[in-house]
Amino acid sequence: MKKYIKNLLLLCASVLFTLLFVLIVDKFIAFLPVSFSSIKPLFLIFPPHSEEEFVSSDFRYKVKINSIGIREREISIPKGQDTFRIVVFGDSYTYGWGVSAEETWVRQMENKLQVKGKKIETVNLGKPGTNPFFYLDLAQKAIPLLQPDLVIVAMLQGDDLCFLGEVKKDREFISSILLKIYPNIYKWIQQRKILSLLEKTSTNAPPLMNSAQKNQLSAQQSAKEIMKQFTPEEEIRFHQLDREIQQLFLDGLLNPFLIAVSMKNPDLFIKTANVFNTFPPEKLKTLSEIFIEFKKLTKKQGSLLMIFNVPQSFFVNKHALAGIQKVGFQTCPEMLTSTQIDQFVEKACAMAKVPFLEITSEMREHQDNPNLFFSLDSHPTPAGHQLIANLLAPKMQSFLDQQLVSK
Repeated sequence: MKKYIKNLLLLCASVLFTLLFVLIVDKFIAFLPVSFSSIKPLFLIFPPHSEEEFVSSDFRYKVKINSIGIREREISIPKGQDTFRIVVFGDSYTYGWGVSAEETWVRQMENKLQVKGKKIETVNLGKPGTNPFFYLDLAQKAIPLLQPDLVIVAMLQGDDLCFLGEVKKDREFISSILLKIYPNIYKWIQQRKILSLLEKTSTNAPPLMNSAQKNQLSAQQSAKEIMKQFTPEEEIRFHQLDREIQQLFLDGLLNPFLIAVSMKNPDLFIKTANVFNTFPPEKLKTLSEIFIEFKKLTKKQGSLLMIFNVPQSFFVNKHALAGIQKVGFQTCPEMLTSTQIDQFVEKACAMAKVPFLEITSEMREHQDNPNLFFSLDSHPTPAGHQLIANLLAPKMQSFLDQQLVSK
């Protein structure tokens, strides 16, 4: 009996020693981060090292993709101790369709924010044509990898509410326990797992090297394919467009998918302006679940989280509203006064208990300015991006001041 008790005590002592030893290791693991020099090119969003140029009737701009597959400068992994990193998820309004990377509201906001003792670094994880499900899927890889201090989910008014289905929830009970006991080891392992996965999936991703002419030819081909799929009613609608618009579409100088959507769903934006009347309650619940999953991810990383409802051109600008009429969308005056486009997202944030920001009323004070959005494409011009950054930055600074003081 004494021998049994002695062995049991020895076992308990060994387990306790191991747990304490791992706890000590956890305190020092933060000083042994992954070296960026050991990381291969990663296909996080786009094929790494891609270079492309795009042209339309509204703009001509170039895109360069860095070594981890995002439209950004090279990003340090791990993050520097003197850096306050802000990672932004979003679609083409965040990515900066039609403008340079330096002209995006994300990059322009970088110079307007301050955190004591830190340099601000923004990381743009925007991708055209995506939706909140893509943001969440990307976040599950990008947040552990990039170690942000602040995560911004940039929801585009109207558009992002049209693609809400079922959310895959995080059910990792064991991992949540490990995170509480050994946070640094858990984060280090997560980062290594994601790096390993991305390196395996990035090996067969040659960079895209497309000139403006090549991308224009691709848009022309897309236009032909879209026209082949028109129903008789859609074909009639297309030929009711101004001849100049039709020709720009066929010449590859107007986003072909903009016309595809306007022919199939001409009343799309009227519906999104009245989102509470258009969408069932299930969509509100789905959106709140997406935000809850973001909250879980940022909590694990120790990051702040903010949901920002990006103002869409035709909800805040008269000239942009007239522009989408030209490409086949139905409009109504209420689109420039609707508050539902913000209230829907704000309500989902309240359900998820996450902070929310919007600048719609401030943007509408500039609704007569014709220079904020491209005339047909409807995306923000450099001046539009600058205005978004100017209006958002003070609100974001106030949020940071409050949150960082309470930490």
